[in-house]
Amino acid sequence: MQLATLDRIDELRLAVPRIVDHFDDGDPQFAPEVRKWLRDLEQVLTEGRIPAVASVAALRATLVAAEEGTVPADVTFSGRTTPRKIRDAVAADVLRRADDVVVAAVGNSAAQFAEAARLVGQMLPVAMRKGLIGTSASSSWSALESDPDLAAVATHVVGLAGRADALVLLGRALRDQAP
Repeated sequence: MQLATLDRIDELRLAVPRIVDHFDDGDPQFAPEVRKWLRDLEQVLTEGRIPAVASVAALRATLVAAEEGTVPADVTFSGRTTPRKIRDAVAADVLRRADDVVVAAVGNSAAQFAEAARLVGQMLPVAMRKGLIGTSASSSWSALESDPDLAAVATHVVGLAGRADALVLLGRALRDQAP
């Protein structure tokens, strides 16, 4: 998995509270917003070639079926059942389940990138003190890989994140280090 894909998934997950606000406010756009979020998530997962896209698509199908009047067997209601109540209950459940699916699908990759980012953050002060940070991320990374004290850590970061994403992580660490 690429860091850019993980970032896009994180962006989508950060939109969930805004979608839930629609539900909390009784907004009739809640279910359509969930459906749009699911489509966006499917697109990111497809582009990232993450097989969990099938589970997300199946969850979207559950929502579509509820919008057409089918009540899933595992959904129960108190009080009077209305089409909107069914649709919104299914949408809330589908949203939760889709988030669970994506968290499970990207959890290992997210942990690897977090570890790589942590290592880059630890390497950066040493690299700066040694004057290894140049004008480009690529030249800086080459200097890190050539340094006898940092080469093993740099190689480990590349193993965790890949070279391209290691450069991105270095750029982020430099950005975060700036005053």
